[in-house]
Amino acid sequence: MEKIVQYNPAYKILVEEFLAQAKEEGSAGTYTQKKFDINNLDKQSSLWIAIVDDEVASISYAERSFITGTPESIRKCRYHILKKHRHGRYGFKMMKHQIAWAKANGFKHYYWTHDVKGWREVSAIGDCLSVTMIPLKLRRKHLRAPLYTSFLFKDELGVHKGLVENISEGGAFLSHIDHVPSSGTFKMFFDMPEIPDFSNLPISDVLALGTENFKHHIFVGEMEVKREFSRPGEPFKCLGVEFFSLDNDIQQKIKSYVSIYASNIVFTLSLFEQGVHRLEVKNLIYKAVRLLNYPKIDNLSDLRQKLLHDYQSLESL
Repeated sequence: MEKIVQYNPAYKILVEEFLAQAKEEGSAGTYTQKKFDINNLDKQSSLWIAIVDDEVASISYAERSFITGTPESIRKCRYHILKKHRHGRYGFKMMKHQIAWAKANGFKHYYWTHDVKGWREVSAIGDCLSVTMIPLKLRRKHLRAPLYTSFLFKDELGVHKGLVENISEGGAFLSHIDHVPSSGTFKMFFDMPEIPDFSNLPISDVLALGTENFKHHIFVGEMEVKREFSRPGEPFKCLGVEFFSLDNDIQQKIKSYVSIYASNIVFTLSLFEQGVHRLEVKNLIYKAVRLLNYPKIDNLSDLRQKLLHDYQSLESL
């Protein structure tokens, strides 16, 4: 039996028992009284704990970022998971709660740092520190996520096709279009996979998954063109379109797709924290991005930047 909860003094004895064990397992430097005092936690920060079978298996502190002088941001720190619970991936599970808490409390950013000394694949700040930052302030009416699937539409000149690069319950961004309907409106047929939330699956199940295992839906939406442009050097058009007629059931499925996709991006970003020098972590990262239908990117530094860009610009901006 496991649960993720926000700390309160009722859990103090359990946390003190956890801290004693964590220090024995090599995290004494993480939990010095100067760095982390369970009796004097910042009231505007938030400690999260994973409880498994009535003991604390892991903790993670969502602390106001005093070290950067930006207390309007949240830094994930003081993370440890007891050795016997390392299979549980509680860091990611707590992260989802921390991000929701940080958004609800008006913080601007949520970030964590990686000790990447010796990681040749990851760009570093200084000699041994890399930062992953997620903005929390949303500026779009609807969150959106990458899709990378083909679509068809029909007008008076025949049937045409293109690529849906990203989608939300309110509209989509389309590319590779050789013809734009003169009326500015059209009916679009598109395919959308039903992707599972990777954080709810054992690692072995994620590694065994293939895109052929996903259930697919063929949806129809009435679209209105809101903007049109061509990328430099490309003969095709790109369109920003809105749904002006969409079945409510389809809208809810798109909303679910976007939410799960965003969760899977954070899941994949969190893997970089575990050490990309480890082959099993590297293989899991590449597996996750293949399941998310990303274009092939071999360089891990470039891949991490692409994932972070998509979370920031497609979901949060």
